[in-house]
Amino acid sequence: MAAPIRACCCKHSARTLLKFSCTLTFPQSVRWYSRGFRRKPIAVSSPETDLQRIKAKGGLVQNPRLNPYVPYVPGDPTQQAQLKVAKSGDARKLKDTSQASANKQDQLQRSRVSQQKTPTFADSGLRYEKLEEGDKRFGQVLMTARSRKEREKKGIILLEGRRLILDSLKAGAHLKYLYFSDLSLVAGLPQELLRDADLYKVQYRHLKIWADTHTPAGILGVFAKPDEGEVLLPQQDTLPMTVVCDNVRDPGNMGTLIRTAAAAGCRKILATKGCVDVWDPKVLRGAMGAHFYTAILNNLTWSQVGNHIPAHTTICIADARKDTVLQRSFDVDHPEVLNMLSVGKDTEASSESDSDDEDTSSSGEESESRRGTFSLAKVSYETDDAQEQAAKLNKEKKQLYSRLPLSVVDYSDLDCSKADSVAVVIGGETEGVSAQAKKFAFDRYGQYVTIPMVQAADSLNTATAAAVILYEIRRQLVARLQKEEKSNCKSAAS
Repeated sequence: MAAPIRACCCKHSARTLLKFSCTLTFPQSVRWYSRGFRRKPIAVSSPETDLQRIKAKGGLVQNPRLNPYVPYVPGDPTQQAQLKVAKSGDARKLKDTSQASANKQDQLQRSRVSQQKTPTFADSGLRYEKLEEGDKRFGQVLMTARSRKEREKKGIILLEGRRLILDSLKAGAHLKYLYFSDLSLVAGLPQELLRDADLYKVQYRHLKIWADTHTPAGILGVFAKPDEGEVLLPQQDTLPMTVVCDNVRDPGNMGTLIRTAAAAGCRKILATKGCVDVWDPKVLRGAMGAHFYTAILNNLTWSQVGNHIPAHTTICIADARKDTVLQRSFDVDHPEVLNMLSVGKDTEASSESDSDDEDTSSSGEESESRRGTFSLAKVSYETDDAQEQAAKLNKEKKQLYSRLPLSVVDYSDLDCSKADSVAVVIGGETEGVSAQAKKFAFDRYGQYVTIPMVQAADSLNTATAAAVILYEIRRQLVARLQKEEKSNCKSAAS
């Protein structure tokens, strides 16, 4: 009758249980265990069942005060008897011999596998230095590699992850410093390409502080930055396509966009001012080595963009606007275009120069020449009125360029089969395509390219939209090249 009474009492409060338990007497050979007063008993056992349970777990401590499995209860006759045996010196730890032998066999198997790993890091003859606690060299190098200003000054880039470092080494990138937390991460890298680099072993917790990911790979590499537009691993099957990044400020989108453009076969990737640095560590991780086999030009003004695009290039602006907002054809007689053209040549030159007002690296002479061609009345900038007039005029022109009536076409109806080269302008997800980009397309008879979407969606990811448009252009260019190759073969055979 003891078990049902105890199980029923556990449903009452602690105070009621205490009063009720004082009035009952239980057999001394039975002990009760419960996780709490408000729960049902989880075990009802005797000392014999305790011994069997503890033996099954691998051991037994006969001193009841040191037994981790059974709580010590003062006055318990069974535990008092065990305590006397423990004090007499006869207490022993019983082990399961079968479990011990299995553990020993596992250790032997692991040691055999570790001995069979070849080649080892020591066999390659490479030397590394283990950085102790408080060594500042690791933090100083990574702090320099993460700062855009210092990174450009020192000419270095930071790569994270074993696969990215391996691809960069195979592409021909020059490794300067390599930091790792385990020797196994370096064993698979080409040893002949690591001899000119400084190798350092650091603690994983220190490396985790500087890594961008929550679970770092345990290896970081500092490489020499390639020159502007340099291609370390040229590709033979590229196509005359160029991607112009405009206001792409998210590192993940920029990295995926570079990777997509390189996979589609683009020859150039141009990043204008206002975009995230293409050599940022997060961009490099997202591109997965695409920086080393595609020509990339960074931090360009729109006047400089025209120098890297041929004259007869088809300009396409990726835009998510509806067709009803824009004109179906290029209308030169549109009122907005007439108002813009009536401003004059001086203002056209001034707008182009002022649209690149973010260019802070130009010399003082260039800035003076831009100032002289800005105002219609050719007034000096020495007065405040002239500055206000110029700023107002520039604002009005930017508003006009943002409403240019360019032609609109779906990506599936885009015709690039006869184009010598194609340039696709991709804007950021937040601000979209800038007014300077629309002016650039307007001056070169460009067009908007849209992607049909369901009514619930109003935009696509930057890299996703670029992938759809670029691969459609690639399909048309490849089909034209195949057609020309067949015709050349027929003419040669005849």
